[in-house]
Amino acid sequence: MNMEKIRSEIKERQEIGKLKDLEDVKVDEIDIQDYCGAVISIKYRLGRKTANNVGNDWNIVAKLVSIPIDNKIYIIWGSEEKFQILMDMILKIG
Repeated sequence: MNMEKIRSEIKERQEIGKLKDLEDVKVDEIDIQDYCGAVISIKYRLGRKTANNVGNDWNIVAKLVSIPIDNKIYIIWGSEEKFQILMDMILKIG
């Protein structure tokens, strides 16, 4: 999972105005079980409409992990608590 690519794509959207209330983005790499993952957090600009609604502290917007199964890589978005349930569902579908 390329964390730099995730960071750059979010910053690019911010620069072209789609995320104009955004102040900063943080991508923290984590391991969930034996898999590489990330927690993506955002912070909104103080005084902007979004910051007035949700605050300008760091807000977790996604937890994700990549799982290689049968020569495919699945990306799971969800909470760490639900990880095993989501992975079991993918294994049943596959």
